[in-house]
Amino acid sequence: MICDATIVGHLLAAYHVIQDSYYSLVLKAFISLSTFCLIGLILAYHAVEIQLFAIDNCVEDWRIAISWKRSFQLSLEILICAVHPIPGDSFFFIWKTELYDGQTVSEEPVPVDILLSIPMFMRLYLIARVMLLHSKLFTDASSRSIGALNRINFDTRFVLKTLMHICPGTVMLVFTLSMWIITSWLLRACESYFDHRHENILNAMWMISITFLSVGYGDIVPNTYCGRTIAIAVGCMGAGITALIVAILSKKLELSRAEKHVHFFMMDTQLSKRLKNAAANVLRETWLIYKYTKLVNKIDAGKVRAHQRKFLQAIHSLRKVKMGQRKLAENQNTLVDIAKVLSSVCVVALQYIHTLL
Repeated sequence: MICDATIVGHLLAAYHVIQDSYYSLVLKAFISLSTFCLIGLILAYHAVEIQLFAIDNCVEDWRIAISWKRSFQLSLEILICAVHPIPGDSFFFIWKTELYDGQTVSEEPVPVDILLSIPMFMRLYLIARVMLLHSKLFTDASSRSIGALNRINFDTRFVLKTLMHICPGTVMLVFTLSMWIITSWLLRACESYFDHRHENILNAMWMISITFLSVGYGDIVPNTYCGRTIAIAVGCMGAGITALIVAILSKKLELSRAEKHVHFFMMDTQLSKRLKNAAANVLRETWLIYKYTKLVNKIDAGKVRAHQRKFLQAIHSLRKVKMGQRKLAENQNTLVDIAKVLSSVCVVALQYIHTLL
C-alpha cells in the first residue's frame, strides 16, 4: 500500500501526467482509497495496543492508557499518512528560485500535487513496524520470556540492531540502494522544472552518487532549496554509512575465538623458541667472557669488549621476549574467556556431584 501510494503519487508529479485526465483521476482516487484504508489500519493497530496495555496493567477503563505521548504519536502518524494528492482539478503555484549562478531568477508553474506527493515518502516508517511485528524475536514466546527476564524491550531498535549483527552487509546494501533510489526521485521532482538535465532520472542518480561519496564534480547542481536540502541530507547520510561500512569491515576482518586461540598458540610457540635462543646466547656470551678474561695468558681487550657487547644485546633480547610473553598472556586471558572457563568448570563439578549422589 505504501509503495503504490508513493510511487503513483510521485509519477503524477514527476512525469507531468495530464492532471485533469481520466487516468489521473483514477490514480488519485486509488491513492485516496488506499490512504483511508491505511489510516483505518493505523487506528486499529493503536486500538489493539491500548487493549494490550489495559490487559497487562489490569486496567478496566481503556481511557487510562491514552497518554499525551500516545495521543501525539497517533496524531502525528495520521497527519503523515493523510497527506496525498487529492482527486479533482489540479492547482498550480508559482515556484520562484534563484539558480546556481546566483544571478538568474527563475519562476515556473508547479502543480500542488508535487508538494503533496513528496511527503508521502515519510510513510516508509511503517516498514520498521512491519519488520518488528513479523520478526521471530517478537513472535516467539521463548525469546520474549528470556527478554523479559533480562529486562529487554523488544522494540524496533532492538530488531534493527539484531539484523545488523546477523547480516550487516545485507542490511547496509538494502538501505543504501533504497535511499539512493528514493533521494534520486525526490531530487528529480524538485529540480526537473528548473533544469532540464534533471528530467532524466539517471542524471539525478549520478548527482546523488557523487554527493553520497563526498566527491562533488559540480557538473550537475541543485537550484531549489528543496534540492539543496536533499543534497545536504545525502552528504550527511553518506558520511554516516561510510563509517558504518568501515566498522562492519573491521568486524569481518577480526579473528574469531577459535582463530585467536590458534594465533595465540603459534605466537606462544615462537616466543618460547626465541626465549630459548636468547637464554642460550646469554650463557654463551657469559662463558666466552669468562674464557677470554680468566683462561688465557694474555687478555685480548677487543674480543672481550665484543663479547660484552653481544652479552648486553642478548640480555635486552631476553627481556624483550619476556615482555612479549607477558603481553600475549594478558591479551589471551580476557574476561569473557575466564567467565566461560569458570562456567564450564562449574557445570563439570555439578555433573560430578550428581554422579556421586
